[in-house]
Amino acid sequence: SYARAKLQEGISLIDPDRFVYCDTDSVKVIGNADQEFKRLNRKYINKKWSAVDTSGDRHYLGIFEKDAHYQKFVTMGAKKYAYVDDVK
Repeated sequence: SYARAKLQEGISLIDPDRFVYCDTDSVKVIGNADQEFKRLNRKYINKKWSAVDTSGDRHYLGIFEKDAHYQKFVTMGAKKYAYVDDVK
């Protein structure tokens, strides 16, 4: 339930006209939402909820991270989507 509440908090940041899709671990929006999610992430960044990988990079649990930029995105429901990104 904690993860669902966090997901809803992220969805609520976005203007409904820009919201495209979400599932259990992502929110897809039209345009750039970096600033909205950065403010939310600052609230939750906590070293107790993090781990350092073998390269020395710290990864935090429960924060929103930027995904790829999509040229096109289409969905037909939960877990049924396709996209064209900047590579292919």
